[in-house]
Amino acid sequence: MNGMIQQYYEIDKNLYKNYHKSIRSFLANQQNFRPILDFIIDSKLHLDSISVNDLTYKDSLIYSFMTDAYDLLLKYFPNTQMIYFETEKKERLEELNKKQRTGILRGIELELFYTFKYEGTGEKKGRQYITRPVTFQNDPHMLLITVDPDLLPETQELQNAQFEELMDEFESILSETIETNTSL
Repeated sequence: MNGMIQQYYEIDKNLYKNYHKSIRSFLANQQNFRPILDFIIDSKLHLDSISVNDLTYKDSLIYSFMTDAYDLLLKYFPNTQMIYFETEKKERLEELNKKQRTGILRGIELELFYTFKYEGTGEKKGRQYITRPVTFQNDPHMLLITVDPDLLPETQELQNAQFEELMDEFESILSETIETNTSL
């Protein structure tokens, strides 16, 4: 058995507030995309101003949140212009994220269905993870399921549909179990 017992993340308070404000505003009304777009642009400008050798873990969090905000925007507006980073900078930011194991954090912060892959070496290489926040008995929880990549459909669309189905089924089973145990 392998698990992440505890992980601490230091997140700049303004980054945290701006990210959540832009995400919540956009999810409340997708036609009001200005806050999420401003968050993406401000993050990109900040990262563009830093040389590759000066990038830090905090910059990788900015990159993560910016990428997640962009992916959310792209979900509703598929013709959104691409965000480009020089290859070396992008690789460095992604390397910093892998070292900090930010996949679960990003699932928590996005507050939506989120998937990520294990990019390290060994038998877990390529393993797909799915997260989704849920509430049981008024307590927030994060569901995390791992999926063998060899069992996944070919297209991302079919994978996402399968992930949603797995999460719905798992959440239902957990909910029934919790209700049964609390009524005893």
